[in-house]
This record gives sequence, structure tokens and C-alpha cells, in this order.
Amino acid sequence: WLNATEPALEGRRAQGFAPVYYPATSHVQSAQSVQVEFENGVTGVDLTFAASSTARVTGRALNAAGDPLPGRVALATSARSRGVAGEPRFARIERDGSFELADVPSGDYVLHALGERGPGVPPEFGSEYITVAEVDTPPVTIRTALGATLEGRFVADGRRPLPLRVQVLHAAPLDPDRSPPDGRGPEGLAVHDDGRFYLTGLFGSMRLTYPAPAGWYLKSLTIAGVDVTDEVYDFGFGDEIISGAEIVLSYTGARIAGSAFDLSDRPAIEFAVVAFSASRTHWFTGSRHIRWATAGPNGSFEVDGLPPGEYFVAALDALPPGDWQPEALEALVQRATRVTAREGQVHTTTLRLNRR
Repeated sequence: WLNATEPALEGRRAQGFAPVYYPATSHVQSAQSVQVEFENGVTGVDLTFAASSTARVTGRALNAAGDPLPGRVALATSARSRGVAGEPRFARIERDGSFELADVPSGDYVLHALGERGPGVPPEFGSEYITVAEVDTPPVTIRTALGATLEGRFVADGRRPLPLRVQVLHAAPLDPDRSPPDGRGPEGLAVHDDGRFYLTGLFGSMRLTYPAPAGWYLKSLTIAGVDVTDEVYDFGFGDEIISGAEIVLSYTGARIAGSAFDLSDRPAIEFAVVAFSASRTHWFTGSRHIRWATAGPNGSFEVDGLPPGEYFVAALDALPPGDWQPEALEALVQRATRVTAREGQVHTTTLRLNRR
């Protein structure tokens, strides 16, 4: 091998210090897991750092007009590689549009160019696939785009006034390689007093989700008359304006209420309840078919704002942190109570408390 200062005709091969995963590998898919039990410590988890074959990734990031992009680039493991994704790496884009990432181990990656965000500055985005071997990659040029804009209207179903100032709409990417990894919204969402809205910076296949305020639920979401409630919509990769969206919200959602008993048949006081759809196709982040609530002071609970349908309901002594993942919901199915929730009605039930 050649050291970092020795040129080679087929490229520059270098030794560097790439990120290290336990016990001593620069590839996350080769890392070993560490089991940590609650309230217990783990010792002997030593990391061994050593020089390994790495490469530089360089290039330029240009905006939609072809000028240097103010912002940064992110290097992440490509989803198409089916490898275990580690934390992305970031680099600043210089004034001339150039960027550089050093000490990159071999693998299949995607480069994201992320434009700066601010008042009056649209959030441009672009991506390019790269494969890194043991020599420096050829310079990469990333050209960003403004993305599509969705225009439409929030509509209240019924006479209750719609709280327009608290409206939030999120577009979650289905292809993390070709869309902004965090999706869009509430940043980029503007709502007018008459319910009109627009959401900017939409790329590729995305699912629109609505985190409803207390008591409300998303009844339907259509784009140009096509029902996309709980569905995926392809926004493309241009700067198209997509109009005719209608988001219908209702205050007459189904409610599930009741109480819980512990394993000793005593009324439970401190617990949480999660209600989730009996259809596994609705188990995704931000789903309107997954809602939870904590018990009140008297040990009763009420989960509101649910679309009508079949649900599993489970009482837990503690809620797991973060979003509900399909694996977590699947583990609750056998211990949950199945109920039918109808619009505008309250279904009352008694639950058995589950210990996590």
C-alpha cells in the first residue's frame, strides 16, 4: 500500500482513522452489539483504533441556478446497499461550492446537498450515489432543486371552528436516499386565516401525516380529488406546483375510554394506554391510527381523535420512548384487547395492565 502522500496512477490510496465500531471495525455491519440491562452497568467495552484504508470524497454542490450552494453536504450509507446505517457525516460547502470529506471507509453511500434555510430562502436539496473503494473517488457534482410545492386548504367537518394557528403537516420520505432525510413540515408550511396552505420542498415518494390537536382527527386527505389518506404520493424531483389538496379535519372522531386493573385485580392508577389499528398497514410513523393517553387522577383513561375502525388497545405501566415501531406494536397484540371504534361514539372497555 502507499501512504497518504504517495500518488498512484489509478488514484490515491491512503491510510486514515475512520469511525470505529465495537470492538475494532470501521464497518458498522461488522460491529458487535452490546446488551445493556436496565440499572446495570457493562464493563470491558474497549474500542481499538487503528489506521485503515480510507479515501477522500470531494466535489462541488450547485443550486438550481447553477451557482455554488450555501449549505452543507451529508454522507450516509445508501439504503440500496441494504447495509446497517451509521450516523451520517457532514461537511461545509465552501464559497466556491467545493466540499471535502476525509477518512471515508469503503462502501456504498449517498451524498446529500442541503441548502441553507432562512426567511425567503427555499430549502434546496440534491443527492448523488457514490461507491468508495480504497482510493479517492472522482470529484462529484451535486445539482440541487427546489422541490415541489403542495397547495390546498384545511377544512373543518362540522360547525366547530378549526384552530388554524396550530396546524401542522408533515411529509415523510419513503426513499431516504432521494429525499431530505427528515422530510418536510412543519418547516416550509404556511397556513392562511381562511385555511389555505402551501408546503414547499417536497421530493420523491412521501407520505403526508397530520399530528392532530386534542380532540381532532384527520378525516380525509385528497390531492386533485384523489384520496391519499394514509397513502404514498410521488411529488417527483422538479419544482412543480401541485394544487387542489384538501385536508378535512373532524372533531367527531371515535373515542375509547375505561379503566385498568393490575395482575392482583386491583384498580390501576398510574398507567398509559395505546390504541393502534388492527390493520398492520397503518403501523407507520405519524399514523393517525396510533394514539396514546395517560390515566387521569382517578385511574380512568380516554383515547380520542381516532378514525373509525378496528383497534387493539393495551394498558402499560410505562410508555417506550420515541415513536411506536411495528415491532413494539406486534409484541403487544397478544396482550391487547380488540375493540370496534365508531365515529362520534365512545367505546368503554376494561383493560389488564401489562408490565414492560
